[in-house]
Amino acid sequence: MDTSGPGDAPGRVHPPRLLAGLLPIGVVSVESRKVGNAALLYPQEAQNCRYFGQDRIGEYAAGRLCARRGLRKFGILGFPLLISSDRNPLWPPGIVGSISHTAGFCGVAVARRGGFAGVGIDAEVVGRVTPNTWPRLFLSTEEGWLRSLSGLQLGRSATIMFSAKEAFYKCQWPVTAISLDFRDVSVEMEPAIEAGPGTFRIRPQSAVCRSMFGNRALRGSYHIDGQLAVTGIALRNR
Repeated sequence: MDTSGPGDAPGRVHPPRLLAGLLPIGVVSVESRKVGNAALLYPQEAQNCRYFGQDRIGEYAAGRLCARRGLRKFGILGFPLLISSDRNPLWPPGIVGSISHTAGFCGVAVARRGGFAGVGIDAEVVGRVTPNTWPRLFLSTEEGWLRSLSGLQLGRSATIMFSAKEAFYKCQWPVTAISLDFRDVSVEMEPAIEAGPGTFRIRPQSAVCRSMFGNRALRGSYHIDGQLAVTGIALRNR
């Protein structure tokens, strides 16, 4: 039964379709394909976005309404999700989470900190990671693998690899509070990138990243729906 008050109305959100099965049991996912209703924001949240453009306000509201729906699964009601000085969401004590939105899609993942040290999701439009951006985003080995591909497989693979790094950086932030570079980790994919769901592996490459995560591969998942790709990764507490 829905026990939320007017301020907790989740807006027009949907059961996770792209995010379903992307993250382990214990992580709650919510997604929406609608512009968020800014009238449903808490006053503190509305204050946070007062200087945003109209489109950005709609994205921000969608993220907050999805997060509100996810937090309700853990019995957390009436919590304004504000922005920290480093532009990250200020989740409730004992909760880790991640928000991503692009091209009308918004997704949120939340989990209890007792089970997970961090979670990260990312959504991207397939084909926007063009070759001129590769030197900034990828290691030479990653670039070499991408150049062996063509057509749709190339566009999907480059997008998933970039998105996987974005998801990992969000995931590791609650653990390290360090802003990593795109080339601090590498992404390993299966030879053929299908629509998914599929898996990827994050491998630490830089000294700073290895000092935190060692040499172990960190596994995540992806899903592609038309021109939209989403990735997710979670770090369990040891």
